[in-house]
Amino acid sequence: MKNTLITLDTDRDSNEGAQGILKALFNEDIIIAPYSEMALQSASINRSISIIDITSYNNEIKFQIEDQIGLHSIFLDEGNYTQKNFLNLFNDVQVKMNRELTLLGSKETGSQVVVRVVKDEKVAIELGFKEKINVKTNTNAELSYHNVSTTGTDGGYVKNQSGVTTGLLKDNYLFCKTEFIKGCGYIRCQLKNFDNGTTATPAGFILGLVENTAANQEKLNKETIAETDFTYAIRSNRDNLSTSNYEIKRPGTTDYTDSLITPVSVVSAGGTDNDMLEIQISAGLLQIVRHTPTATNVAYSEPYDYGTAEGYKKYIAVLGIYGNNTTTRLRRVEICTDPFDDRGQANFPAQTEELGYNPINTTGQNKRNTAYNVIFETLELANYFGYHNLNQNPDNKKTNVGSFTANNLFSKNIGTNTYLVELLNIPLESYHTGAASKGTNNETGGGRKSILSSIPISERIINNSGQIQYEPNTLFYVSLNNKFPINLRNIKARIVSNDFSPIVTEGISEISILIREPQM
Repeated sequence: MKNTLITLDTDRDSNEGAQGILKALFNEDIIIAPYSEMALQSASINRSISIIDITSYNNEIKFQIEDQIGLHSIFLDEGNYTQKNFLNLFNDVQVKMNRELTLLGSKETGSQVVVRVVKDEKVAIELGFKEKINVKTNTNAELSYHNVSTTGTDGGYVKNQSGVTTGLLKDNYLFCKTEFIKGCGYIRCQLKNFDNGTTATPAGFILGLVENTAANQEKLNKETIAETDFTYAIRSNRDNLSTSNYEIKRPGTTDYTDSLITPVSVVSAGGTDNDMLEIQISAGLLQIVRHTPTATNVAYSEPYDYGTAEGYKKYIAVLGIYGNNTTTRLRRVEICTDPFDDRGQANFPAQTEELGYNPINTTGQNKRNTAYNVIFETLELANYFGYHNLNQNPDNKKTNVGSFTANNLFSKNIGTNTYLVELLNIPLESYHTGAASKGTNNETGGGRKSILSSIPISERIINNSGQIQYEPNTLFYVSLNNKFPINLRNIKARIVSNDFSPIVTEGISEISILIREPQM
């Protein structure tokens, strides 16, 4: 039995050499006997790890959620991005897109942008949208009711369910089980009736955001939540009087402080022009505000912390009622929630806009289809994320949400789970599901490919570079199934990722192939 060892390497001076294509050229014929077999003995791959330098010449991305507002432009942080810090680039795109969204956009209200690698290992820039929750029923699956309910009488309102008042948040509240929006939106309520002149009588309300932690979830579910658990909040005054200034809570404090905002209109037969209290995220700011039909008063404002690649804070919206049905009634209780929180139910229940004014610098939410788009400034930037084209919606097709998934695997920029060694001029008896073909019933199946071996990257990267060394513990031979001798003057192979897309190599890569003739 004759064994022949052949070594193939890349040509560093050719374009093929940079594409993981290896060759061996011979000055004399090599005869491969009938029914011989081949095995990969070793591989040394000098993989070029993809990097991108973001400069002032390639740092712009435009995107659009609705035609009426038009294109937004973001400018990425300049720097060098590699396999070690590419998540920082993802986060930069995501944060800056979310900062552009404003309540002036009817479709931007309730929108949120996420940039991530999805399950097929491709980058997806997703511009999600979800209708706000309008608390008008007692059966919304996204809400948890704790002695707070709604009624359809007198035009409808939210109230203390039992009428018993203790002045404690834990006894009368509701919270949203879906996380609060992280793009553009709000939690708000309007006073339908707030009328109390006695400090000894519990009355009023509170709305705000608590951080979504295990401890706070326990408190919300076990009815032990307290005002000090809020990160952001606005409430009626603790003296219970409907004429006293609203109070607010800010991060890093346990006390509620005077907002310096006095109630203007809190008692009315219809309540449609009454004060509206709100915590909003818009244009990159988190603000606590009071609206009237003619003005918006800001009690607190800070740049919203969208987080980093390592993580970000998540919030739960909470509304509490201190007074009974006589002193405290709320209307237009509305909450914008995270469209990517899987616990949320899309459009449940059907939303009906209540009568009343749109606050200044806002517009009513609209769920119509719009022309979403993402446009890269340069092909270099688009290609790095895996997109073939600059414009992702050149035909301005209108959809309910915008989801743009890249054409190529992004995992190739950081390493793939498996490399494949494919022979280009010698047929082997091997098959792969990635070689898709259509069946008689249009089903997709695998096909024949001359795969000599797979290289599992548990061996992976040497010294965090792109160099990979692989030697199988046991040689696995693949049959050529050749009935007649094969006369070779050259062998050509390539290293590809597990979806047969090419990889980029640099310097010299090398593989050694062992040819075994059958026993006579």
